[in-house]
Amino acid sequence: MAEPEKKTRIPPNSKESEMMVLGCMLTNVNALNIAADSLNDLDFYYTEHQTIYTTLKAAYRADKPADIHLIGEELKRQNKLDAIGGISYLTTLAQYAGTSAFIEEYVQLVREKAILRQMVSTAQGIEKVALEEPPDVLAALDQAQSQFFQISQENQKQGGITLKDLISGLKAETKLPYLKELQERQQTFQEKGPGESGITGIPTHFIDIDKMLNGFNNSNFMILAARPSMGKCVTGDTQILNPETGGLLPISELVKNRKGQVVTLDKDLKLKQKRPSAFVADGVKPTFKITTALGKEIEATAVHPLLTLQGWKRLEELKVTDRIAIPRRLPFFGKNKWPEHRLKMLAYLIADGNLTNLQPRFTNVNPKIVADFESAAHKFGPIRVRKEKSRDRAPTYSIALERGALAHARDRFAQSFQSLSRAKKQIANQVLSSLGTYSKHLVYQWGYGGCMPTKKVALALEEQIPELPSLSDLVRDNPVTEMIKELGLLGKDSHQKFLPKPIFELSQENLALFINRLFSCDGTAYVANCAGRPFPVIAYSSVSKPLIQQLQHLLLRFGIISKVRAKKTTCNHKNFPSFELEIHAKEDLITFCEQIGIYGKEEAVSAVLKQAQNTNSGWTKDSIPIEIWEMIRAKKGNRSWPNLFKAKGLIPPSNQHDGKRCIRRDTLQKIAHVLDDPELMQIATSDLYWDRITEIIPTGEKEVFDLSVETTHNFVANDIIVHNTAIAINLAENICFRDHIPVGFFSLEMGASQILHRIISSQAEVESEKILTGSLSGSEYQRVVAAVNMMQKDVMIIDDQPGLKITDIRARARRMKEAYNVGFIVIDYLQLISGSGNGRTSENRQTEISEISRMLKTLARELNIPILCAAQLSRKVEERPGHRPMMSDLRESGSLEQDADVVMMLFRRDYYDKYDKPGLAELIISKNRHGPVGDVQLVFRKEIGQFANYTPIQGGAEMAKGNTEAFSAFSPEDN
Repeated sequence: MAEPEKKTRIPPNSKESEMMVLGCMLTNVNALNIAADSLNDLDFYYTEHQTIYTTLKAAYRADKPADIHLIGEELKRQNKLDAIGGISYLTTLAQYAGTSAFIEEYVQLVREKAILRQMVSTAQGIEKVALEEPPDVLAALDQAQSQFFQISQENQKQGGITLKDLISGLKAETKLPYLKELQERQQTFQEKGPGESGITGIPTHFIDIDKMLNGFNNSNFMILAARPSMGKCVTGDTQILNPETGGLLPISELVKNRKGQVVTLDKDLKLKQKRPSAFVADGVKPTFKITTALGKEIEATAVHPLLTLQGWKRLEELKVTDRIAIPRRLPFFGKNKWPEHRLKMLAYLIADGNLTNLQPRFTNVNPKIVADFESAAHKFGPIRVRKEKSRDRAPTYSIALERGALAHARDRFAQSFQSLSRAKKQIANQVLSSLGTYSKHLVYQWGYGGCMPTKKVALALEEQIPELPSLSDLVRDNPVTEMIKELGLLGKDSHQKFLPKPIFELSQENLALFINRLFSCDGTAYVANCAGRPFPVIAYSSVSKPLIQQLQHLLLRFGIISKVRAKKTTCNHKNFPSFELEIHAKEDLITFCEQIGIYGKEEAVSAVLKQAQNTNSGWTKDSIPIEIWEMIRAKKGNRSWPNLFKAKGLIPPSNQHDGKRCIRRDTLQKIAHVLDDPELMQIATSDLYWDRITEIIPTGEKEVFDLSVETTHNFVANDIIVHNTAIAINLAENICFRDHIPVGFFSLEMGASQILHRIISSQAEVESEKILTGSLSGSEYQRVVAAVNMMQKDVMIIDDQPGLKITDIRARARRMKEAYNVGFIVIDYLQLISGSGNGRTSENRQTEISEISRMLKTLARELNIPILCAAQLSRKVEERPGHRPMMSDLRESGSLEQDADVVMMLFRRDYYDKYDKPGLAELIISKNRHGPVGDVQLVFRKEIGQFANYTPIQGGAEMAKGNTEAFSAFSPEDN
């Protein structure tokens, strides 16, 4: 049977509308203007109409008359008159036109038919590509989106453009002849004056940037590069304390969740809680581990800053014996409360328990502790504690369900089994046979309550015989086993034990009880004899290093400083590494004895407390680094110590050890009091303990993470204080709120609410810290309200979806252009963008970045708007003397500088070194495809996260001063 002949479908068109438009153009000048500005030759379906329209439009561009006779002569000169049907067809068009009152409607009809033809053609092309099943599906999808977007944007450029077309304005973006455009530009310059230098692009309102770049110009792809938060990161397993809940969370999870509080050191050297403003995953980098004398450990990158008495220093600048700041207390507790028996049981089993079997076991010889253990166990419900004796070992106590509970479960199962039909019982036999465990006697015992199925058999029976009760309904693990399983401790041996996450969220009272019972088993309190002098000690031993480090952290919440000491333990003639947590300092011993104590060892604790209270404060490791003497000498000047002390009515010390020894905290307090110096007093009474570095070792390349904390720029990680670009946001603000141009902002690092907070702080010129805490004065509150009201009048779209692919960004940017007509796009930042993906691993990251930069450049041209993309500079900046960035420092790409029209790099000298012009920043314009390159000086106003214009004072002296009018859309004086 022959296939039916396919009917040829004619593309959408309207010959009558085309004739009407051309006829009106021939007979009416106004119609000629409207049609020539709205259509192009390809909007006409018929070839003869395309030819006539092209000739009419050329006459319009040349300001020549366009009637039947003149157009006919022009077509005759081009040898095209006969092809369009001669003068008679032109006459027909003129007669067909009738009135030109509805010319706009006819033009719209022609244009709509042309769009439909484009859609058909594009769809056919997409269908062809899809049917061929291309290997890179996402790239094909991106191309399809781009083609349809071009239709919606009326992008009708075909092939190249001649200079003649550009100069005439025929195919220029402005649709104006070049000389006419130049006249308008000159007129604009004369109206604005020399202040804005005749900027043709979008003004940034940074005066020197606009002068050098001529504003941000359409189709430009621009790179703004800086060090990522000036370069610091820690490894993903670094523990971060949430002071709100007391919980500990790896920084990798905190970055993933993008929420939570951290502990930070304020400028008064006191610890406080704050919410991070940004959560950063910064890829894989070489890392190093620092270990301190107290046993604290942290892994970080070489340029990660740590706090010393001389200020923040990068890890690579530190050496063994240097002293760094750690918290001397972390007084942040949770709010959760557990029953006492649950706390005691968990502590006992972690300390002296065997958790490798389903029945937990506890080993101890102290009758008081054993009785407390049994009492706690019975409060869990129907369980029994059974003593297991061994000839040469301490007695062990196992925990199991009471016999009565098992007998009741067997009876219930027997009743259910007896009620089954013969067919169902036969199914049970088949199940047993399939498992290789069939026994007629076994089935008989089931029916009379002699035994119950094993877990494996019970699960198989549940699937085949739903009438039988499930094993979980009949018998549960004993409640103690369930608790251990729920907390992830079941099956862990002594080396694998740890403190479960919920422990860290307990109240202070709960934690004290929990630690008390831990120490009752593996803890000790004694008064040692050291060189003939009594030396009180409290210690805790374990073969699990994680457990020891977690316990050290919990003690710090009570303000107790302890030290981890590694030692060896012998078992069965073999040596094993073990660890001891020691408390030595007088204040720490007293705090432990009074707030925590040790159950079952009260006499020993009492002896330690008594000795600690009667001990004079002698030598201590809790001292201020010796470098403090340099500051003391500078503040003391030429004054003598005896005179200074006498002036305060104090007895001068007999031996000051000026500059020879580290100084005690209480001694520094006295000196600060004598010198009336608040800075020294601040150091003496700070929340800091100065710990000595004992080891720095490389640990290979690892994935690293960071947090940004506004104002303080540091956070506590692994109980060590660690340190942590705003101009892209400022540029977006100026363009949106001053020029009223819709802006799209892709933030792959910060959330939308965090960006909003920064913008409000900048626009209202109020410190972000005050907005966060609500500590605003009346005038500051009014400025914030005015800024918020002003910002709602303009359009800024923030897309804070993390992990976007370049194809996602292109698609979303097109939608922004279509929906909001955005005139400027910011992307923060390049290194967080993923490649097109296509389901296969990219060849390498450099190739992927090259692909991303090319696609962003194409996007800028497609949308015909400037796109600014923030990027990271490599760590070479940190290694170079002077730290001034260079073009070669752009990370992971040799193509970025090729694709970009403009490359700018931010440099703040005062970040690296003490500088006589704090806040002064430089924007280094190292590439400008359309103009000069050079440096632009700016001012960074740290307290509100805002960059401003730099203004020199007359007479040669310079001053770092912000020009409020130039960089802020809202001025307080406007109130």
